[in-house]
Amino acid sequence: LEKLSDDEDKYIRRWVARNPSTPSSTLEKLSSNHDDGTRMYVWMNPNTPLYILEKLSYDEDHGVRMYLVENPNVSREILERLSNETFWYVPEMMARNRNTPYYILEKLANHTNDHVRKSLAKNKHIDWELLEKLSYDQDTSVVKNIASHKNITKEVIERLSNHEDK
Repeated sequence: LEKLSDDEDKYIRRWVARNPSTPSSTLEKLSSNHDDGTRMYVWMNPNTPLYILEKLSYDEDHGVRMYLVENPNVSREILERLSNETFWYVPEMMARNRNTPYYILEKLANHTNDHVRKSLAKNKHIDWELLEKLSYDQDTSVVKNIASHKNITKEVIERLSNHEDK
């Protein structure tokens, strides 16, 4: 795997990056690879150590940062920092993620980008309290997404039934 990590073919390097048997030292080297796809596959590897995930959380490519939030081993500190990301795709991925801590989901409910709030409203793991908060959102697409959520309360459904954009 170490030898293959230097292969000219980026698809070979990507395969090595996502292989669970790849040693940490090789993953560390691949986390600096010029190919952003290879770096993305490093975060996908369930054995990628936290210090490498930390490094990738500062990657210049927003795609690497965006998908990094889906790694189950990423720390709360990394998630907290990435929740403040100005490129909305990153917090939007966090809003969808079932492993995002609740306090970050609460923060994302106030995000300025409607795509982030809409993804949060689709997250099947949020509770009725966040759904209620989102039910007052000014963006109708956010409100429409919570109307069919499994955790919605009867009170919110009744209030939404009188919504001007039902």
